[in-house]
Amino acid sequence: KPVTAGESLLALYSPKLVSGQEEYLSARRLGIPTLIAASRRRLELWGVPADQITLVEQTGQSQHTLLLRAPRGGEIAEKMVTEGQAVHAGDNLFLIADRSVLWADVAVFEMDARAVRIGTPVSLTVQSQPGRSWPGRVTFIQPMVDPQSRTLTARVEVQNRDGLLRPGVYALATLAAGATSALSSPAQAVLP
Repeated sequence: KPVTAGESLLALYSPKLVSGQEEYLSARRLGIPTLIAASRRRLELWGVPADQITLVEQTGQSQHTLLLRAPRGGEIAEKMVTEGQAVHAGDNLFLIADRSVLWADVAVFEMDARAVRIGTPVSLTVQSQPGRSWPGRVTFIQPMVDPQSRTLTARVEVQNRDGLLRPGVYALATLAAGATSALSSPAQAVLP
């Protein structure tokens, strides 16, 4: 399921968050600026969004649930929580994958390895999208050749804004012919 940054994912109940909000409201009633700032900062450190803190300020009441929002846009690749489940600090609840930029590992034959450099332009095509290609650039080159396949792995960063390129598919990569430097001299200059 696609989500946008800031979209609500779930509502979470925590007695500590409720007591933290009550502490913040008490500090506001007392009117001590340092106490207000410290209790507000505690809520911020717990990840309570600014709009929810504003809601507590406006209503004068603590909220029993905290809305957890997506930190970035993408697709929910994995959901690791169910309704009513108890969670602990540090638990991963969702895996959100941003597939607008993908990496492709390209196997380059050993004899062609010298033509591949960081920044080399690449064009990827896949069988499921005939006539379509995705431009990319080499961003990393493994330092060693694979001893069994005798290939060098180059990582290519590919823009995938429309989301049609899927992770895990096999692709054909065409690397732009790089200019290689070589020593040359006119035939007349070579002495027999």
